[in-house]
Order: sequence, then C-alpha cells, then structure tokens
Amino acid sequence: MANAKSLYFWSDEETAFMLLQLKELDILKYIDGRKTRNGELFRKVAKKLEKAGFIRSPEQIRVRWKHLKQSYYRSKKMNGRSGFNPVITPHAEILTELLGHRALSIAAVNSVDSSSLSCSASASMQESMKPDGISEEPALIEVKCESVSEDSPPEKASTPPPRGYGPAAGRRKIRQTADMERFFERMRQMQNSWMSEQLQQSQEREERLVTTILESNNKVVSTIMETIHSLQPSTAATPQPCPPSYARTVSVNVHDKMGLTPLMVAAQKGFTSLVEILVKHGSDIDMRDRAGKDSLMLACYAGHLDTVTYLRQCGASWQSQDMDGCTPLHWAVDGGHQPVISYMIQDGCEVDVRDKVSLWTPLMHVSAISGDTAVASILLQAGADVNVRDKAGKTPLMVAVLNNHEELVKLLLDNGADHHIKNEYGAGAADMAKVFERENIMNLLE
Repeated sequence: MANAKSLYFWSDEETAFMLLQLKELDILKYIDGRKTRNGELFRKVAKKLEKAGFIRSPEQIRVRWKHLKQSYYRSKKMNGRSGFNPVITPHAEILTELLGHRALSIAAVNSVDSSSLSCSASASMQESMKPDGISEEPALIEVKCESVSEDSPPEKASTPPPRGYGPAAGRRKIRQTADMERFFERMRQMQNSWMSEQLQQSQEREERLVTTILESNNKVVSTIMETIHSLQPSTAATPQPCPPSYARTVSVNVHDKMGLTPLMVAAQKGFTSLVEILVKHGSDIDMRDRAGKDSLMLACYAGHLDTVTYLRQCGASWQSQDMDGCTPLHWAVDGGHQPVISYMIQDGCEVDVRDKVSLWTPLMHVSAISGDTAVASILLQAGADVNVRDKAGKTPLMVAVLNNHEELVKLLLDNGADHHIKNEYGAGAADMAKVFERENIMNLLE
C-alpha cells in the first residue's frame, strides 16, 4: 500500500527538480509545437530524475507537468481578471518563469481569408527518426497556393504535372513556403502584442479603480461598521472575549470559492488600510485557506511590508505553518522579497525552521527554486546553517549543484559549505556535478 501511494506522491524537491530539467530542455518549444506524449523530452527528464535518485516513468512526468500547468493557469485566472497578479500556487516562481509570459487565451492565426487564393497545407516530417519512433526535428510546414477561378473546371486528380517542373519550380515553392511562414509569424506577433497591450491596460484600469474606491470609501466603510455596532444592544456592562455582537449581523470571516477570506484578499493585494478596517471590525487573522495559508503568509509571499508589519502588530505568528509545514519565512523567501525577509529576521523569526515534507529550511528553498544570492546572503548573515541536511541527506550545496545555481554555489562555499558531505546514497556535491555534467561547478568544487 505504501509503495502504491509513493507512485503518485511527488515531493516539493522532486517536483522542483523536474521543472528545472524541463526548463533546461526548453519545454516551451514543445508546448507550441509537436505532440510530446511519451516523447523523447520526458524520457530525458526521467533519466535525469533517476540519476538524482528519483524513479519516475516518462508518462508520470508528463501527467505531473500537465497537472502543474492546469493548477498554475487556474490560479492565475482566479487571481484577478487580468491574469497578471501574483500567482499563489506551489512552485509558482518557476512556473511563472516558464509560463507567465503566455496569455491565458490567444487565438491562433492560421489561415488567410482571400477569395482569389486557395491554400492547402501539408506537413512533411524529416526521416531522421530515433529508434523509439520519435523524431527530434520539428515538422516542416509546406504551403501551396494556387489561383482559383469560378469558371475554370476542377482539375482531375490524374492530371500530370506541368512541363518544366524541376529545380526552378522547387525553388519557387520553397520561396512561397518561406514567405507564407513569415507572413503567419508576423500575424501571430501582431496579435500577441495587441493582446498583451489590452491585458496590461485592463490591469491598470482595475488597479486605479480599486485604489480610488478604497481611498474614497475607507472612512465611509469604517463609519458604517461602527454605526452597526452601536445599534446592537449591549449584552454586558464589561467587555467580553467573544467577537463583537455586530459580527452576527455582518460577517467578515467568510470564505470565497477559492477558500480566501476578505482579510486574506486584502493582505495579498497589499491594501493595508482595508486590512486595518477588517481587523478592527472582527476579521480573524488566523483563518486559513484550503492549503493552510493565513493572511500573514500571503502578505509575505507578495512582499507587502506595511501589511506584514501591521498583521504582526496584531498578533500574527511567525511560527504558523500551512499544510506542508511551510512558515511565513518560507513564503517570503519563495517570493524573493528582501525587505520583508530582513524585517522578519530582525523581529526574531527563526531562520532554520523546517517544513514537514522534505525537512527543508528557507535556505534549502533558495537552493532549489530561485538561486537568489541576495536572499541567501541575508539568511546566512542571520546564522542559517549552511550544512543543514534534508530528509534525503542533501545539503543546500548539493541542491544548488543539482539545479545549476553557479553563483549560489560560490556563495555557499565562501560561507563554509562542506562539499565532502555525502547524501544517503553516498553521493556528494562533486559526484552530482559530474553526473549532470556541470563543468563550471566541477571546477569550483575541485
């Protein structure tokens, strides 16, 4: 039973490593191109995972990639109509790097409307096939356009090719194909550019509208809530620890279909003045969404220092954990927000706190995901353990080597990282660099 469960459970470490391998192999050119089910791409990733100690089939990798894309686009779509707001989903940073520039819906331009042309496309594949039957070369599109007249009878299938068909005709055909491909590409670029401009303008209009509403109605909302409170009969002469009586009439602690409360949304957007109003009128700062994140974690990930400071003053805890055991510091590090991280450390936040899945510290998150040397420097200066080991015995140095973060490897070595430490499989940082042919890093470890 345990073995069957492990076949479907992907750890954060395993998923992050898979995504980085897909990034190295340029998965985007396959997204917009040929079919990749059980293709050479996923076989290559499976081999790299196996070398790193993760046993996965190409089909499992393909399904995991599909689910991650669906989760990312669903979160991106729900997190603001424009689709450009920060996405709150596991591995959001690398998924944003891979998929963030792609619009949520782009109509493909693949035809030309003309009454005088009849265009037919035929796909021809190169014959350099792999032993497994998957071609490494993309399909070449061959477009043939001929003049059409309504009065001319249809050409018979048995009509022989015109005289003079030879090298010159072949060159004309190649030129026509190249011209049509360039035309289609220009059309796609123009449409993509137009879509991006429209989405950007829509986002700016929404932000201006929300800001205007908040600035003009903060006092009004506060006055209305206080008036509702004053209209409720007093149940006791002394203050009670239970929520205010008006909360039974106007509830501010409700979840939307994404599991977010009004306070969580305001904290994620960085609307500190609205956060103050909601907390003042009974919003629970400890309420969680479906993944176990509270308002403080959302504000830390989005990098809103004013909101983080206010929630902390209201009693929000640095020790709170989501369903995977990640704390507000884990989320701030994943977001890469240096001012927020510095404030948290100055306020006494623990720097070597571990999650519950892979036993990763915030420094391990940097090594696995972003490789941000500025963030890692803040953690190391605050006393983060440079040789801490995770559930599989890996150190931050090993994880940085696996993910090819060369600058971070230099920083860790300069701060006392021990490259002689072995993981539970007996492999060290140098062994991993050699297996994955990281020659630039191998030179640093010699």
